[in-house]
Amino acid sequence: MANSDVRSREMLEGSEPGLKRLENYVAGLVQTMNESKEETSTMGVRMDKIASEMKQETSKFVKQEMSEMKQETSGAAMVQWNHACFGVRGVSKRTGSNPVHSPSVDWASSLWATVS
Repeated sequence: MANSDVRSREMLEGSEPGLKRLENYVAGLVQTMNESKEETSTMGVRMDKIASEMKQETSKFVKQEMSEMKQETSGAAMVQWNHACFGVRGVSKRTGSNPVHSPSVDWASSLWATVS
């Protein structure tokens, strides 16, 4: 039994440089993993921020486009509606004004805004 204790001590003493290298390797590996974890977390935050900015920009763009389309559509629809209902064909010979801006059109415009 004494021989086995001596052999064990000799093996440990002989392997100290190997153990030290292994400890250094594991410590380096742990440090690298921690750095990777921090980078991954940072990238997640960046990606969330970019996604939020893109969502805001897209929402703003869509709202602007919808508003422009609504204005274009409502203007064209009102002109067609006036022509169909009142037989409007441009500037009135009797009054010399454009009937598109008459009170009936204003009422119809407000009605159109309520419907759309």
